Amino acid sequence: GSEMCIRDSFIKAGCLQFAVVENVMGILKQWNALPSFMDCVLQSLRKECPEFAWVVDTLHAEEYKLPQERNRVFLRGMRRTTASLPAVLAPFGKAKLADFLNLQLPYTRRDEIPEGKRYNLFQIELDLQVRLKNNPQDFPAGCVACAAIDRAEGKVFPQRITIDKTCTLTTANRFLFVFSVHDMHLADKDRKVFRWLHPAERFGLQGLTPKLAKLIPFEKLVKASGNMYPVPFMTAVLSPMLAASADSQPGTCLGTTVPPSMAASRFTVQIGKKRKTCGRCLLYTSDAADE
Repeated sequence: GSEMCIRDSFIKAGCLQFAVVENVMGILKQWNALPSFMDCVLQSLRKECPEFAWVVDTLHAEEYKLPQERNRVFLRGMRRTTASLPAVLAPFGKAKLADFLNLQLPYTRRDEIPEGKRYNLFQIELDLQVRLKNNPQDFPAGCVACAAIDRAEGKVFPQRITIDKTCTLTTANRFLFVFSVHDMHLADKDRKVFRWLHPAERFGLQGLTPKLAKLIPFEKLVKASGNMYPVPFMTAVLSPMLAASADSQPGTCLGTTVPPSMAASRFTVQIGKKRKTCGRCLLYTSDAADE
């Protein structure tokens, strides 16, 4: 019923110009040769809402200058009378995890790490030492590793070790540890990086300024950062659609009088691809976020 209401109120009434729906990669998974859930949604939308052109895109955070394993699926639709549905922006390129870390933060003492997690970290470093010796080409100079040290091999949740990127930042993975690889033979205090990933750095890894972390209670920072919508994804997905609708007439059914051309201009100014440096963090941020 709610789906029909949305269809009739926003699409059939001619008010909605374009739509974006985001989801995780699992929505594309097929089971027993049956269509994926996204296939079913797409088929239904094309049948029930032929006024719109629909397409599904997959974006990878690594390709948009965010060094984390965040992959997301975007269902995009645009009214055919508004404009042709444009492609998302091409990848921005890659960045190193070290560029998003504050190298001035102190190291973490091993005796401050809970025993089980300390043991997991020890095993991870042993594994990396072997891998570094056998396959040095897999470890670029100056690279930083990231691991969830509350996990271990053979347990319910498998261990994930990433190089020059983090795993997908979520609302729950609080125990991410970052450490430099090529100096594992040194004392911890002398290493380039050896500590917990700071919650403010998680904001940077989502494309926002770490200064936003000051506005949120510390105990809620991990959850807040995990719920964020990465700024480069917003730019790549929405910017072309706003630009394509720039010649449309301003909508009135929802009381708005802002023409799409003005909205596109504002969007470009606010969260267009802009480089800012906050310490050693290369960020894609918005002026609104800074304020």
